[in-house]
Amino acid sequence: MQNAWDKILDLIKRTGDRCIVINGKDGDAYVVMDLRNYENCVLRKSEVRDLTEDELLDRINRDVSLWQSAHFSLSNDVETDEEKDFRREEEDEYYIEPVD
Repeated sequence: MQNAWDKILDLIKRTGDRCIVINGKDGDAYVVMDLRNYENCVLRKSEVRDLTEDELLDRINRDVSLWQSAHFSLSNDVETDEEKDFRREEEDEYYIEPVD
């Protein structure tokens, strides 16, 4: 088991990503991340408490904009199943006209 944890922790260290671990006995889920990222998450929440309404809206809009730009750049490269189905439906449309 230690070898598996070493692999998980090494991957987290190399990618800076997070990992969700689910306990098979009771189904509880835990997030494994490096301490620096955890501190940033915790401290960011406390920073939000001290913001005015306008500052909070500005921060939310900035975060949404960053998310949209990241999501948009990823979604341009990959067509979703819904988009494929919609395109197929458009391509498959045809109309039958009565013959005299």
